[in-house]
Amino acid sequence: MDIESIWPDWKVDSLIGEGAFGKVYKIVREEFGHTYESACKVIEVPMSQAEVDSIKNDGMTDDSVTTYFYGMVEDIVKEFQLMSELKGNSNIVSYEDHKVIQKQDAFGWEIYIRMEYLTPLFQFLKDHNLSEREIIQLGLDICHALETCQKLNIIHRDIKPENIFISANGDFKLGDFGIARRLDRTSSGLSKKGTYVYMAPEVYKGQAYNSTVDIYSLGIVLYRFFNNNRTPFLPPAPQPIKYSDKENANAMRINGEIMEPPCNAKGRIADIILKACAYNPKDRYENAHEMEEALKNVLYTELESQTSCYEENLLQNDSYEKNYNMNQYDETVAVLSTKPVKIVREKEQQRNEVSSEKLEDASLKNVNEINKNLIRLNNNTSTSVEKTEFRNYDVVTTSLRGSTMKKIIKKIVVFTIGLVFIGIAGEFGVGIVVIVILIALLKKRKNK
Repeated sequence: MDIESIWPDWKVDSLIGEGAFGKVYKIVREEFGHTYESACKVIEVPMSQAEVDSIKNDGMTDDSVTTYFYGMVEDIVKEFQLMSELKGNSNIVSYEDHKVIQKQDAFGWEIYIRMEYLTPLFQFLKDHNLSEREIIQLGLDICHALETCQKLNIIHRDIKPENIFISANGDFKLGDFGIARRLDRTSSGLSKKGTYVYMAPEVYKGQAYNSTVDIYSLGIVLYRFFNNNRTPFLPPAPQPIKYSDKENANAMRINGEIMEPPCNAKGRIADIILKACAYNPKDRYENAHEMEEALKNVLYTELESQTSCYEENLLQNDSYEKNYNMNQYDETVAVLSTKPVKIVREKEQQRNEVSSEKLEDASLKNVNEINKNLIRLNNNTSTSVEKTEFRNYDVVTTSLRGSTMKKIIKKIVVFTIGLVFIGIAGEFGVGIVVIVILIALLKKRKNK
């Protein structure tokens, strides 16, 4: 049976992944002019006839073989239960649907799992190098996913880059809960599963363990990305890696050899990674939330430092308006967290206030320049007025001088009118009377 027979609305677009336990296809569905995308994981149990023959060679009957592989199917179906409970978490691959089909023409089962379509991390890394901030963000996102798991008493037990995916908007997500188990079983009875390179020592040794094994595995993932893609105890890049190097590195790690800090991790971030990878589970972070808070503090400190340096450079550069590239600034501070965004907005507000202050200073300079020109003009046209030193009150002084000139002109007009009347009235003295009256009226108005 094929995918299109199970979900007729969905069509296979391409094969996007293939591993030891199955294949993953990209499938699409069109409706009202819109195209929807999903991923479909197909698992076959048993994977081949050779696997069946191997089990029979152990002396098992046909019924025993059927019971054996049916138990495997039941284990895989439990993944659907876990994924259903975890659905809705922004950092866990979203489960959509599943179907278990028993083969009609051969022995075994086919299992179809439809889930959110995402880009595998290693596929993303082919065209993109993770920055320090992106590696920290990866750690934050996976910690958030593990917080949800711990609330439901779930251990993932297979944290590794192959099980980390990235969405179109840059969220890192944890997938593949195929080997996860409930903690309500006796932990010492849990099977030893997971990838050896990222496996906690107590799991490898078959000892009792708890959810800190996921913290350990995440620490190894972060160690790798801060160490030029090399896990602990491997030869440093660009030296070649031999098979024996991997064997020796795993042995040193499982036996508790002291790890050196990752070559590209400095200060607090190196301490966080080494604490997560501590050999003794009691020396690790007790839970994912504790590790997440530590990573957040590193991210916020880095952001505050960068925005402070940005502001300092901004104030030192008078021509920053011409050289400032807003798009580049947005990309620099695009952090997927509430507090960093708040910090950036506060810094941007301060930058705007600085800009306004500079504009106000420029306006004051222009006003002072205009006042100086008025002073020079007034000195050239009025020799009877003493020169005055103008500072911030230049405009007011100029206005008062204009008022004094108006009074002088009024008095000249009064005397002129008086003289005209004297010429007309002659020796009757009417002009003198008019002058006296006008002067009295002006003084009265002034007193008011």
